Amino acid sequence: MTIILELTPEEQARLRDKAARLGLDESAYLRRLVDADTAPARPTGPPPGDNTLALLQEWREESARMTPEEAEQARAEWEELKAGLNAERAATGERLIFP
Repeated sequence: MTIILELTPEEQARLRDKAARLGLDESAYLRRLVDADTAPARPTGPPPGDNTLALLQEWREESARMTPEEAEQARAEWEELKAGLNAERAATGERLIFP
C-alpha cells in the first residue's frame, strides 16, 4: 500500500533528523513507528509486585511522549546535574563521576 502524507518543512526536518539519529531512512523509520503502534497487544510491563521495573517502564513511556523541545530540556538538565556533581567532587579532591 502506498500512502501520501503531506508534512510541513519543520515536520520533514524533524523526521529526517530522527531517522538519521537511528541510522534509518525516513521510510524505514515510519515503518518502525507504524509497526510499533499497530502491533498486536501483548503483555507488557513488569511482573506483579516489582515496583522498580514498573517505574522504569513508566519513565520509558514518558520519554517516548516527549516533544523534541522537552527532550532537549531534559538533556540540558542532565548535563547541568552532571556538571554540578563533578564540581562538588572536584572541590573536595574526589574522583569525578562523569569524566
